[in-house]
Amino acid sequence: MNGCVINGTPVAVDFWKPTKAPQARLFFLTHLHADHTQGLTKTWRLPLYTSPTNSVLLQHQFQLPKSIIRELEVGETYLIPLDNEGNYPISVTVLDANHVPGAVMFLFQGYFGNILYCGDMRWYPELVRHKVLRSVVEERELDVLYLDNTFSAPYCVFPTREEAKQELFRIIDSYPDHVIKLTVRDLGREDLLESVARRFHERILVGQGKYELLRLLRYSDAFTTNPEEARIHAVPLHQFQVSAHKKWSQEQPTISIVLTAEYVGWSNGPYSSQHENGIFIVPYSDHSSYPELLEMVAQLAPRQVVPIVQQKSPKGWWADSNAPDQAVKTDMTVYDNFLTFPPPEPVIVPEAIVDLMRKGGPFSLTHQPRRCGLHRAFTPRPRRTMGVVFTSPDRSFSSPSQHTVSPAPSSVSTLDVSIPDTYTAYHSDFSPVAKSSPDLKLLHSVNGKQLDIQNLNEEVPKNSKLEDKPSQSRVLPAPQSSLQVSNATFKQCSFNSDNGMPSKKQKISEVSHDPKPNGDLLSTFSPVTKSRNTEISSLSSSRETPEEALSRERKVWVKQAVSLMSAQCDRLSNKETAENYDFSTLADDTWAVYRSLNYLLGLM
Repeated sequence: MNGCVINGTPVAVDFWKPTKAPQARLFFLTHLHADHTQGLTKTWRLPLYTSPTNSVLLQHQFQLPKSIIRELEVGETYLIPLDNEGNYPISVTVLDANHVPGAVMFLFQGYFGNILYCGDMRWYPELVRHKVLRSVVEERELDVLYLDNTFSAPYCVFPTREEAKQELFRIIDSYPDHVIKLTVRDLGREDLLESVARRFHERILVGQGKYELLRLLRYSDAFTTNPEEARIHAVPLHQFQVSAHKKWSQEQPTISIVLTAEYVGWSNGPYSSQHENGIFIVPYSDHSSYPELLEMVAQLAPRQVVPIVQQKSPKGWWADSNAPDQAVKTDMTVYDNFLTFPPPEPVIVPEAIVDLMRKGGPFSLTHQPRRCGLHRAFTPRPRRTMGVVFTSPDRSFSSPSQHTVSPAPSSVSTLDVSIPDTYTAYHSDFSPVAKSSPDLKLLHSVNGKQLDIQNLNEEVPKNSKLEDKPSQSRVLPAPQSSLQVSNATFKQCSFNSDNGMPSKKQKISEVSHDPKPNGDLLSTFSPVTKSRNTEISSLSSSRETPEEALSRERKVWVKQAVSLMSAQCDRLSNKETAENYDFSTLADDTWAVYRSLNYLLGLM
């Protein structure tokens, strides 16, 4: 079975034996080849995520009820919750695998980082043009690539499908008076067969089962089940043998064309000496060749490559001494020169996800996937996150509330933070899709209204100062603009994928030295007053639901964006203020409006 449960997650891809992996909760299907559906039966009743074409094929082949199939459109990005409460959603982007009808790849993004699971695929350069994947690749943030290593060996060099198709046409043209036998799999080569039918203006003979499949895929007009109507016959690959070919040739002149690249690299492979008997091999493949795999890994530049096809004991022809070494196909060190350094760090698994995976036995989610229009990559996981520092050591990220699949980060001790005059509580990036996210949010209270601003873990400026104990910690960066804050609250959250909804909160209070109330919203763009030795402590958790918090955030950011734009327009349209206006700050002031709107869009 060429499938697995992704390390440190409850996500299973092409893995249909939940009793062997009780932590699996979400099940994804790349395509319907037998080695990717092993264990999937008519009795399966758990939610299954796959493409619409695969959905049709599943209902036809396995008689699965449509109610358990969650259809994901190719090219779209979805948010899928990991539990029935809707917390900890992951982002799933569906990409065309260029393999067989319905075949897809999945780009998973969440607390575990960015993971691309290829399934079976054939590389095409247009893949990296997808807006979400392109953003991940450009920022070199692809953590793990699960690679289709079917032909990951230096001897696996064969032509493109277009070149192989032209070779097939040439052979058929050379035998105009012969019956043509083309070997095909149960699923696959449909486009090629249709091209042959169009090229020679002939229908192709297929079996009844294959015809029903082609009818579902809307290819049926180029095929027939009547032997008297066709000279070109599609034959199941597993039924083809030399003895069968000889029998066909005795009945009428026949040539057989084996459409596969499996025998590339053999010194004296199967059928290699059968040309005189009318048996030809055309290396047509729906998998990537070795040079294409090298190009693919070089383009994607992941931090780690994991083979999907595991090494197996050679059987049949593969046990022959003429067969090339198959063990090299699982050796991923051949791609080391193309990897991004450093390797992916241990995955920090939120406590809620750990509890979910420990419950034992898969369960049925009631949520449907929600399509979202992401134009940039989902926020990857933090790199060696130190977390927010608390006075109690057992509140740090080394506490049992966070779990890792490898050794966890070291604990963090008590810290007193001194905020100099130059520091402000306004973060310089409101984008909900930054390079990393430290689960830290800053609540501002302005005129009695709370402004919930997410800290997106930008780099700390060189002029930042930390007064700490021997431990390390993050502080607020020096911003482009600032907010005057009378009260500020830090909330430490278990990482909640990037929907901005914390699952755990501990609050601290910061008392402003400015007793005067704030003016209008525009006046808040001034330096924060000095506060000394702000000590962080733990208080009770908020009872606000994620939906209520998200609704409140939207309203706050709508009001802020409207106020900022209104004030900016008034300033520029008023002759008196315009004369004294420092236009050198226009870009910064306008940028604040943009950040507010951009963050608001992230909440939609």
